Amino acid sequence: VIGDIAIVEIPKELENKEKIIGEAILEHNKHIKVVAKKLGKTQGVERIRPVKIIAGENRTKTIHKENGCKFIVDIAKVFFTPRLSTERLRVIRQVKPGEEVLDMFAGVGPYAVPIGKKTHVHAVDINKYAYDLLKHNIAINKSNVTPYLMDVRKVDVKADRIIMNLPHESHLFLDVAKRVSKDAIVHFYIIGTQDELNKKKELIKRYGGSIINVVKCGEYAPRVSRWAIDFSF
Repeated sequence: VIGDIAIVEIPKELENKEKIIGEAILEHNKHIKVVAKKLGKTQGVERIRPVKIIAGENRTKTIHKENGCKFIVDIAKVFFTPRLSTERLRVIRQVKPGEEVLDMFAGVGPYAVPIGKKTHVHAVDINKYAYDLLKHNIAINKSNVTPYLMDVRKVDVKADRIIMNLPHESHLFLDVAKRVSKDAIVHFYIIGTQDELNKKKELIKRYGGSIINVVKCGEYAPRVSRWAIDFSF
């Protein structure tokens, strides 16, 4: 559930009953105003997941509340998962006032905006829709965040703390993180098996990183998990 939108997966054999399923969800969950069906996996560098409205109001935009902030989210145009709210809070609590923080793949700002209540954040995204919503979210939460619409490889800042939440491709940007690091703590995310986790840890070490901590952030598929690797340069 994101805001007042429920996002569901419907098996192929039940697709002819999707409207009935959607109406039942609305009937039994009065706070839900929209039911959307996933049409596929998250796609492309902009991390967009195709959806179809099957019940309720015909909209994909909502307001989601998390970690003391409000976020305007459009589920059809930007990536957002509430499943990482606990993990985001873990990182937010580690940030110290005075740090310069770089969120390399900021989306609508679920890391950057609450951290910006404590210190200054550089928030980068290549998705124009995410960038526009990020600017709104910075404004409505009065957060100290500088947004950038650009390829993060072109960013020219120095950071004490770096967030790399692009779990299928974060490893492709370790060179960027090292370049902008000011003896930084890095929060690096992957989705993979235990073996893939070990390979990413070895890759981080080859870039000069020292592993501090590994956190399992939830299951993604059978034997596949979300992982956070905290390390320092």
